[in-house]
Amino acid sequence: MKKLNIAQGVITFLILSLWLGVAVGTVSLVTMKEGRYYEIGEPHLRVQSDELQKSLGETLANSIPESFKIRVDTMKLSQPIDGGLKVLLLSIVYLSVGYLTYVLFVFKSIINDVRRSNSFNRDNIQRVKLLGLLIVIAPFVNWLVAKAMVWWLEYNYLFDGVKVVSDSSFDFTVFLMGLIIMVLGVAFEQGRKIREENELTI
Repeated sequence: MKKLNIAQGVITFLILSLWLGVAVGTVSLVTMKEGRYYEIGEPHLRVQSDELQKSLGETLANSIPESFKIRVDTMKLSQPIDGGLKVLLLSIVYLSVGYLTYVLFVFKSIINDVRRSNSFNRDNIQRVKLLGLLIVIAPFVNWLVAKAMVWWLEYNYLFDGVKVVSDSSFDFTVFLMGLIIMVLGVAFEQGRKIREENELTI
């Protein structure tokens, strides 16, 4: 029981920390002067032009030993801050943190019922299934967020010789973990029904 109380406390602390970070980040971003540059870690630029690749290789040739060859495939991107970028970044942050907060809230509710020795009530079983569904959806949400950044950059800016790409891929591990939790929820539900039928029979 003590471990469950600790787990609930940790989840509450995580939720508060997340939103505190969001509040600080929001103030920092909103007050940031337009024209300053924001380094985008993901997505990045991939060099597609052979001519540009050759030019970059020649420029950087003096930085490496003569016996080596250099090839620049990807480059980080720093973008000037403007109103559109601020709205996009804040939208992504609030969507992501809101989603994670909801997942943690559902998990905390499950722990609360387990702590009260009421693990297999109908509401808690539905929460287990919902938690599994939320985790299954998470890789899709992550992929969509990454693609949204790519689409936004390509729509608003013209790139020549390079392509905006994202290395964010579908996380099958998280997807399978969510499926397992959903299956457990269904199993708990069936177990509850069997127990209720046995009680009626008796």
